[in-house]
Amino acid sequence: MISSLVDEKKRKKKSLLMAAALELFLSKGSESTSIDDIVRKAGVAKGTFYLYFHDRNEILREIIADRSKALVVAAALSANLRQPASESEGLLFVVEELIDEFTRQPGLLGLIYRNMTWGMLDREARMENPAASALQLLGKASPTSPESARMAYVVMELVTSISYSSIILGEPAGIDVMKPFLLSSIRRLLASEEPPKALEAIR
Repeated sequence: MISSLVDEKKRKKKSLLMAAALELFLSKGSESTSIDDIVRKAGVAKGTFYLYFHDRNEILREIIADRSKALVVAAALSANLRQPASESEGLLFVVEELIDEFTRQPGLLGLIYRNMTWGMLDREARMENPAASALQLLGKASPTSPESARMAYVVMELVTSISYSSIILGEPAGIDVMKPFLLSSIRRLLASEEPPKALEAIR
């Protein structure tokens, strides 16, 4: 009983630190946010920070992983409600949901875009099979093939990079212009009869 209370208290303090850091990273930028800023915002002692994180980069990486995974899981759940007729259609639905969320939260996109696909995978899954783990997060518990898993990974990379360019930078055009083109391109990629060759072309 005492042990569970201690564990709960630790979880709450870590959550406070992560919530404070996320707010500061979004408002000030990750490079301009110090550990002192984070602990002040969270209302905890500086020593408490080091009980959970080695440095500012570690809490940033954990936030990226946490937020990225939450975005993809939410998108996958929303996509599943649309009852996709196939794995490819399901992935397209996930892409649409993600683009819409990026449009609503450009600040979050700016924070995580470089590391979203990698960050949403836990360390163990990354070491075993990063591509398969990406597909699992997209709502597929058992990837049908290594090729389809790798395809999901590549699609995620395309979506995050193009979303960043169009939403944050407005290049080569805004997201309203780029979204139909991106979805059409992904649809053609998924319809390819030889997915491995399509992937090699992208690489």
